[in-house]
Amino acid sequence: MKALDEKEELFLASLFQSPQNIYFIGIGGVGMSAIAKVLIHLGHRVVGSDEKQSVHLDSLIEMGASITLNPVRPDLGKIDLVVFSSAIRKTHPEIMEAHSQGVPLFHRAQILSYIMNSKSCIGIAGTHGKTTTSAMTSYLMTELGVDPTCLVGGKILNVGDNVIFGNKNLFVAELDESDGSHELYKPSHLILTNLEEEHMDHYNSLEELIVSFETLVSNVSKTGQIIYCGEDQNLTQIVSRLNVEAVSYGLDSRYDFYAKDILYDGFHSSYHLYHKSKFLTKICLSVPGQHNVLNSMASIALLQQLGYSAEKIAEVMKKFVGTGRRLEIKYNSGDMLVVDDYAHHPTEVGASLNALKQTGSKRMCVVFQPHRFSRMKHFLEEFGSSFSLAERVILTDVYSAGESVEKKQGVEVLYDSIKATNHPDVRVLSRNHVLDFLEEGLNQFDVVAFLGAGDIGELANDFSQRIET
Repeated sequence: MKALDEKEELFLASLFQSPQNIYFIGIGGVGMSAIAKVLIHLGHRVVGSDEKQSVHLDSLIEMGASITLNPVRPDLGKIDLVVFSSAIRKTHPEIMEAHSQGVPLFHRAQILSYIMNSKSCIGIAGTHGKTTTSAMTSYLMTELGVDPTCLVGGKILNVGDNVIFGNKNLFVAELDESDGSHELYKPSHLILTNLEEEHMDHYNSLEELIVSFETLVSNVSKTGQIIYCGEDQNLTQIVSRLNVEAVSYGLDSRYDFYAKDILYDGFHSSYHLYHKSKFLTKICLSVPGQHNVLNSMASIALLQQLGYSAEKIAEVMKKFVGTGRRLEIKYNSGDMLVVDDYAHHPTEVGASLNALKQTGSKRMCVVFQPHRFSRMKHFLEEFGSSFSLAERVILTDVYSAGESVEKKQGVEVLYDSIKATNHPDVRVLSRNHVLDFLEEGLNQFDVVAFLGAGDIGELANDFSQRIET
């Protein structure tokens, strides 16, 4: 991701001295809508476009944004700046129109990093868990009276939005590594949840991804804090190689903050929190799984370093009920549980299914929508073994996210990979047939989990509505 040059920084500095008219292409995306809301919060006028209606558009319109669906030729005459994301191609008609009308174009991360780098900023980054950790950190800080402005890559269920409006000089933000844009940020404090191979459509190798995270770590304020998961070898390598002072967390006493006596009880869990052999307090969570124990420790370690007592943090943490599409309960009759989850990487799939088993689930049916042909191909073997805890796996159409279909790269290759592990029940169904098939065998399972980063959540909602009636 290209950093701003001196000329561009001077342009934005001059531009943001007063309210501006800012146009967003694809404003309904979770990241784009969050930035648009924050710009409205900062006093700017937001205009935008998208391909379809969504809840994000509804909330933006309520805040005063003017939005058009599928504009043929947008009038940019009064627009001072056009914002786009990595999902928008250079040949997009509105990009071409901005060029033809001479309106400055900036990537969303360039705008957000410019705003945040002049403020105090807490960044949360990592291959997995950053959305939940960002949501936890945002909620904890807000409830403890810190009053930050927060941008999260998913809905904070306690708040009902992916944005919290607070102090305009203090930000909490999830930093996206998928396109390298995390390198643009210079956070005052940084949480690193984990780091492994991912987004290999953008990076040529794991080492290149590691170097990219080293750039981010090097950007952290010298007076700031780096909180990292000590269980992760790649993060440990970065901290050691750069010789930076950092605070670790993990599941045993090798780390600065660690958990003991972890108990799982349905969708709740608890553990005893220690800091350098000293017992601090008991932490109770209202979200399931070992991965959320680690996520919570990241947020708690940061707030402890900022001076907040473990007891006060624990009081608030137990009230946190989760993030949208992260093991989000859509239906629960006592006998049948339907959950919606964003897992789209083999590690995430394994962590989510393990968390569901820890809740006491006996028989699970998983509906999985692969996200991107390139990811499915790159992790084909890993995906094959990641569904072992599910009694039935239903694979549906790949969500391409704009990628072209390559020969022999349909979902059938994933079917073959899972079957090669001797999984007893794997099926491929088109999207239109999934719900009818699920209803026919509903009494065989006590959990139906919809997994994927595409639009599989719509199926989860439709299925939940069906069985409620």
